[in-house]
Amino acid sequence: MVPFTRLAGRSVAIVRRRSAPVLALLLSLAAPFPGQAQRTGSFFCLRGEPPPGCRGFLRLEVRGGGSVSEATRVHYSGRPGPNGEFVETGSEPWLEVGDWIGVEVGYALNVGDAWAVGATGAVETGNETTRHMVRARVRRWLTTRVYAEVLPGVFRQRRDVWYRSGDGLATHNGVSVEGRLGLSGILFGSVRYDVLQVDATLWDLEPFPTTFDPGGTAHALSIGGGIEGRTAIISSGAALLIGLGVALLVGFPAT
Repeated sequence: MVPFTRLAGRSVAIVRRRSAPVLALLLSLAAPFPGQAQRTGSFFCLRGEPPPGCRGFLRLEVRGGGSVSEATRVHYSGRPGPNGEFVETGSEPWLEVGDWIGVEVGYALNVGDAWAVGATGAVETGNETTRHMVRARVRRWLTTRVYAEVLPGVFRQRRDVWYRSGDGLATHNGVSVEGRLGLSGILFGSVRYDVLQVDATLWDLEPFPTTFDPGGTAHALSIGGGIEGRTAIISSGAALLIGLGVALLVGFPAT
């Protein structure tokens, strides 16, 4: 007769051998393999990169630039004639775009090993104008850090007719397309083309002379660049602190 202890030991060994694959499967489902979190990546990376580093990434940037090719439009100044007609007394050249600086915030999602798509919103100012922009973003990862990008979009521009007078604001709608080459999370360079449709407008703003804008289509080719990610956050914070420090030392401007 086989001793009871020996029989029990054999039974336990058989159970262990047969249950080992099941236990391994349960453990694999209950806990990720080493490095699995790194392979899947986060949906909210601050410095974007392609998979497996990131699934998606936030976009935060500070940027600026200026036009290198832009047709000068003319604003005419004058006065009302005896019959209410516009009598020209002078003219002034005007660049509709000129220099600009702004901030942009958005999100992009990696849709493959080499491509990402997203959308952004931006506010920028320059040449007595304020712009609100909405743009799509299509990115091609060239390496894990270097990217090329195309950003088509639309914007609404408000222009001060009389140089910060606040009395006359002209509103125009436009379209824009921008190409970029950048180092993710650090900096980028860009080339941008803007087109605005400007309506003919007659402004009679006392005490200023009457102004006539003949309208038309404005085009501008610009080059620019900026910083993004943590670099933009740190630089913007430092600039804000410096500005506040200077204001405290020399005093705020009187209102």
